Amino acid sequence: MTKAASKPEDFAKIESLSAATFNCYGAFAFVRRKYNENGFQNGKIYLRFCGEERLVTADGYSEDCPCFSPNGKTLAFLSNADECGRQIWLYDMESGRIKRLTNAIYTPRDLKWSPDGSSIAFLASSPLGKTGIYDPLEPVSAEDFGYKYDGAGYDRSRTVTHIWIADATTGDVRQLTDGDFDDLFYSWSPDGSTIVFESGRQRSKSESMALDLYTVLSEGGSPVRISSGDWAVGYPIPVRPFFTKDGRYVVGAFLNGGPENGYPHTHLRRIDLKTGENIDLFPDGDYEAASFPYNPPLARCGERALLSPDGKSVLFVSGSEGGCGLYSVPLDGSRVVKPLITGEVCIIGLAPGHSGLILAAIGSPTNPGEYVLIDPDNGAIVERLVRAGSLCTERATSKPEVIWFDTLDGEDKVQGWVLPPQNMERGRKYPAVVYVHGGPHPYYTHCMDYEHQCLAGAGFAVLYCNPRGSSGYGMKHQNVERAMDGSAATDILQFVDEAVRRFDFIDPERIGITGGSYGGYMTNYMASPTKRVK
Repeated sequence: MTKAASKPEDFAKIESLSAATFNCYGAFAFVRRKYNENGFQNGKIYLRFCGEERLVTADGYSEDCPCFSPNGKTLAFLSNADECGRQIWLYDMESGRIKRLTNAIYTPRDLKWSPDGSSIAFLASSPLGKTGIYDPLEPVSAEDFGYKYDGAGYDRSRTVTHIWIADATTGDVRQLTDGDFDDLFYSWSPDGSTIVFESGRQRSKSESMALDLYTVLSEGGSPVRISSGDWAVGYPIPVRPFFTKDGRYVVGAFLNGGPENGYPHTHLRRIDLKTGENIDLFPDGDYEAASFPYNPPLARCGERALLSPDGKSVLFVSGSEGGCGLYSVPLDGSRVVKPLITGEVCIIGLAPGHSGLILAAIGSPTNPGEYVLIDPDNGAIVERLVRAGSLCTERATSKPEVIWFDTLDGEDKVQGWVLPPQNMERGRKYPAVVYVHGGPHPYYTHCMDYEHQCLAGAGFAVLYCNPRGSSGYGMKHQNVERAMDGSAATDILQFVDEAVRRFDFIDPERIGITGGSYGGYMTNYMASPTKRVK
């Protein structure tokens, strides 16, 4: 029986997953998200334990960020259930009772319990300086960097993000950090005495992406910078710093060099809090502790790197040849990277699991996304937990085919994919859409993209590739100059020619091009000088 074609209306029904977490008893909490009639994603928290699944809710229309207490008996989460707005709520695992904990002035996010369970840290943004809503008819005076942001436009209501701590019994809230800068991506030390975080508080506004690592006593005090030189990673793919089990070291991710040729590779480093020694855990070469998938799975986990269950190594996600794989590297400084999961797979994030396993969000060309438990010693999938985008399995979907080719200048290779039209008829010619990714450093990966599937459902072949400027193929391929000097445009046109040559269902006279961000730039760049695309 032929399945119905994928269509844009499906997006309102497709369910995505996020914020998955385990407690010490093996209870599993996660968020299901769907779009509502107004185009916003509403989240609901579900709890799985002993073979049962239940909804955990304070009756807010949007709930998120489930976080188990260290003893596993309480689940903290965020909800906008009453007049106080988005606040921290607590769910008692034994009784099922739910109560609001905080009545903070500002909206909490990114919850983390202290190791002893006495308090909950969170981030919150507060106004700084002139506030108000931007009036597009009024002039804007820009006197420094940071005056506009993607999605927000000109910024007239300057806010800063700081770390706050709530008492887990009384709900009393105190502000831990302050100042005219953002404090982000924090972690507790094992004994709860210290918090490590990222901030640009000693950087100029012109270095808007530049962050350093700081520690601050959880009882309060002045933050101390523990890194200097290369930038700690915060944008666009943050890697949260964390302590080793003995509390002596902090592991953080840093850009390995300056941004002269684009976004440099990310390396994991170990910082000794006693001596200040800062060593690179990675070998020379093209390994990096980050990935920039442009078409990630519909299941998400928050961390790109985390301590292994035995505390001896770091598990991290890295991009390579269109994949997002799982790797490990020892903490002892031996600089030997071990691949655990590679190939045609996309792992978007990690989280601690239970019983010595880790949780991962994973996808593939035929799997829109799911949560799995993985053995960190060998990368074997031990258990499949829950799958996202179940509607996708009810629709006709196409599987992309991979193309590799040498660039015309002989300097590189380019990888691309051809997605056939759904329910394709043999012998028929179909129009094609070339879809250029944003960035230019993000890259297409081995994962289902439902927007592409909708085009395939409408009778188009979809052509997409990772021209020069894309990451995941080494720094030479990633050089940003190649994304702007015409090399990437030539790569895309050569890819189209290869696709037309290899797949006879593509109509060479009916080929369009589109894309967002850098893809929009390339669409305009290529619209006039070439007759290949319409």
